[in-house]
Amino acid sequence: MPFGSSSLCASLTLKGQASDVEPNSVTPFRALETEDPLSQTFYKIWIHLVWSTKEREPLLLKEMRQQVYNHMREKAAKEEYHLDELGGTADHIHCLISLQPRFSVSEVVNKLKGESSHWINSEKLTKGHFAWQGGFGAFSVCEEHLSRVRAYIQNQEEHHRKKSFAGEVADFLEAYNAERVLAD
Repeated sequence: MPFGSSSLCASLTLKGQASDVEPNSVTPFRALETEDPLSQTFYKIWIHLVWSTKEREPLLLKEMRQQVYNHMREKAAKEEYHLDELGGTADHIHCLISLQPRFSVSEVVNKLKGESSHWINSEKLTKGHFAWQGGFGAFSVCEEHLSRVRAYIQNQEEHHRKKSFAGEVADFLEAYNAERVLAD
């Protein structure tokens, strides 16, 4: 299993309890401020996203990945998504993102994938046409697991020396008891 227990978000970290969140990190727990506290919206939504290149072609060469990650960070900032961590290998990418409730996961993924593939093609970063696979994985992350997820994303190269992408996906599906959405 990628991060241990299948009940990854079952526990709650209360104020004053230990957490693996870095003390000076951006923690997206925000409230829309008003005079009446009952009319405020509070949220903390962390999502671990995973998607692959079309047909899992190894097109994301090591020397271009940082450019792609930087571009995706810029796009995320413009759209007001908090893209916390990015990493991957030649055939897939992982993102740790915090979302405001006004965004849908599908909308965010489609914008990041669509815009980044357009940019990769316009910059001619690959020899042929670049495209992402149609689907994606989206997994909720509990506050206490953030540093483990960050480390997991940062260490994708090392991780995939031991495990295939297909094996990784199978582990995620099992660990999260994930449901599959079939294409129309």
